[in-house]
Amino acid sequence: MGAKRRRIEAGVKAKVALAGVRGDRTTSQLVSAFGVHATQVGQWKRRLVEGAADLFSDDHRREVQQQDGLIAELYEQIGGLQMELGWLKKKLPDQGVQYTAEAFTGRLEAAGVRVSMDGRGRWMDNVFVERLWGTVKYEHLYLHDYATPRALQAGRAGYFPFYNEERIHAALDYRTPMAVYLAA
Repeated sequence: MGAKRRRIEAGVKAKVALAGVRGDRTTSQLVSAFGVHATQVGQWKRRLVEGAADLFSDDHRREVQQQDGLIAELYEQIGGLQMELGWLKKKLPDQGVQYTAEAFTGRLEAAGVRVSMDGRGRWMDNVFVERLWGTVKYEHLYLHDYATPRALQAGRAGYFPFYNEERIHAALDYRTPMAVYLAA
């Protein structure tokens, strides 16, 4: 297998071609200074001379403006899609399908855990857990910017006592879950 080809950046090619066109150094000096082959120096000089007029043509200017417009439009579309995705992630709950999957429930049952579901593996089997985590996300996680998983865990651990013992719930007749539990 032959030696790996070296990639020469466009900026280096431009410097070599300009120096060759100016004629302030010989091809041998350019080869030595930039570590390139003499054939490359000749090709790059020729491309520079042949393509120089195109840089100043109206067609080239229009093409650049078109490309800039397309790039701006693409960035705008990307920004809009990112906003939509963020909104969808917040508005659409993950339906908890992972908790009704056989891989999950089978493991629990094998460990002797009784799984309470209607047996159909539907999103309704997890509606209370989904509502709990939706509340945790909106009332706590989205409001705090945790830098590390450890900080997230500590913050989350602090939220649950509040959720169970202080936060009133409309669905519980404006009582706390702990009050309902103790009254049962």
